[in-house]
Amino acid sequence: VAAVAAGGVAAAGSGWRRPEQKPRLTQPRPDALRMGDPRGGGDTKSVGVVGFSAAEGREEACDRLCQAAFLGHGFDAGSGGVRLEAPVERGLLRDFTNSQAAFVGLKFWKLAGELSELTASEAAEVERQLASREDHTFAGFGSGWLAMFAVLSAKFAVSSALAQALLRTEDSYLLSHSSQGGKEGNEAARTWSNNGDGEGTNYLGLQLMLIRDMLSGRKEWTRYIEALYDLSTGSARTPANATRWQEGVRVATRALKAEVSPGSVAAQPVAPVQKLGVVAQGPHPRHPEQQQQQQQQQQQQ
Repeated sequence: VAAVAAGGVAAAGSGWRRPEQKPRLTQPRPDALRMGDPRGGGDTKSVGVVGFSAAEGREEACDRLCQAAFLGHGFDAGSGGVRLEAPVERGLLRDFTNSQAAFVGLKFWKLAGELSELTASEAAEVERQLASREDHTFAGFGSGWLAMFAVLSAKFAVSSALAQALLRTEDSYLLSHSSQGGKEGNEAARTWSNNGDGEGTNYLGLQLMLIRDMLSGRKEWTRYIEALYDLSTGSARTPANATRWQEGVRVATRALKAEVSPGSVAAQPVAPVQKLGVVAQGPHPRHPEQQQQQQQQQQQQ
């Protein structure tokens, strides 16, 4: 497995390099961005947005803005940072340094011991090269949805430093942002992240909000999500519910991209969002001085 990981990553020519310094556990900024609250409450109610990178082990612009790289799959939690038990082998705990490696480990549980010290990029390369041998039961969890929830629950274990960091995101909407989405996005990006363009389902952010509620004792996001999704399967209860959730992902993505890549959202329509009771804000709602300058320029013209 180590040879596959090291050789495969190098041969891929992706430009990936092992991080020289581990990402630090930072103080998140739950109000770095804001959007209309998809849970409702009127046109004036807003909620913070915390975006984090879906990249495999490297910080990106959204991580620097929101200071929440620790939420991502590639975050190095240290040796034994993610300790996991699989239903097929009760009583045996496997340690991983990141949630990407732990999730891959559930697809190749017999090899899990060899994945324990791999970086997220190395684990992803193992997954790509051994795809034909993948265990679709996820070591007994039965589905990717339940397997991911188990991985994230282990990563953000009660009373751990990571759990406390997750709680410091407060009541914000959590958005897994992919910088390589759009037409280039794969199935994982479309499922677990926003796919970069707001068309991914952001299930990673969704599950993290559920886990945060479990840690804090709050229920606001859980009630909202549970009304839209069957939490035992990860399936939307109705097509309309899936659409409602997706609109929230799109709005959060626009809010994030307005800050990290403002030119990419200028021409995007907002009318469908307003129908769902989500406040549609401009590209830079947190910078009124810029709006004033723009109005003065328009008057001069």
